[in-house]
Amino acid sequence: MFDFTVAYKDNKIGYDYKRVSQKARWMLNEDLAKEVLAEAEKYKDGVLLSNRLGKVVTAVDMKAILAGQSAAASTDSKTIDDTSDL
Repeated sequence: MFDFTVAYKDNKIGYDYKRVSQKARWMLNEDLAKEVLAEAEKYKDGVLLSNRLGKVVTAVDMKAILAGQSAAASTDSKTIDDTSDL
């Protein structure tokens, strides 16, 4: 595994790929590498990850997800049109 960046060419036509490091940059920071590997353990069996990929999400659901709430679990008197407070 190695690390690279992608940037527009100077003439703005196409891309330049530049190798930044022999090793991925997140692996160079020991604390960050431990944190990333610990978080990756949740997805190691592939079940949780496959459950979260490829789902169609409505605009209302996305707004609720970004607000840290569940649109379906809302029990107050708001209607589906009242999304400004999510």
